[in-house]
Amino acid sequence: MVAIKVGTSAAAQAMTMSHTASLSGADALADAFFARVGVARARSLDEFVETLKLLHVLGPSPDATLGSMSCSGGEASLVGDLAEANGMDLRPLTDSDAIRVKATLSDMVTISNPLDYHTFIWGDAAKMQATYSAFLASGYGLSMLVIDIPRADRCEDNGSYAAVEAALAAGKASGQRFALVSSLPENMPEALTAKIMEAGIAP
Repeated sequence: MVAIKVGTSAAAQAMTMSHTASLSGADALADAFFARVGVARARSLDEFVETLKLLHVLGPSPDATLGSMSCSGGEASLVGDLAEANGMDLRPLTDSDAIRVKATLSDMVTISNPLDYHTFIWGDAAKMQATYSAFLASGYGLSMLVIDIPRADRCEDNGSYAAVEAALAAGKASGQRFALVSSLPENMPEALTAKIMEAGIAP
């Protein structure tokens, strides 16, 4: 179950008292109640919808471990910040996991979680699939690939679709819980989300 609860601010609590006071009240109590009964709390409508989508495609995670891949250090750092702020466990790759992933990448790439695999293999679907497969084998509760797709009506494909195809193949073969995540919702075309979901991967 996922809930979005209003009334975190003093202004909202004052307003709701004149309507349905039971929907507002002490926010810390609501947090404690949700945590006790296993309700996921969303803080915005976007977060609410995305959480429902994740649960619809993959169901609840067995644990709080998260593995992340992207070809940008900025994206990797953003994932690190957001994961820490939301209580996710970005556990390091084991030695054997790191060796397996390292074998698919340039010596210039630092092997870590989150993984910034750089753009040395960008556009090479076979090499990207090998990297994604090696990382997915690390067995996180959820693994994700950060991928932003240029608008087809304004941009040329920059290799993103090759990365998506590589991710779909790796995800299907791995059987792991896997999500393709865009930085902004509008960077994931709706037609593509249907294809991703058909592969058992969360968009």
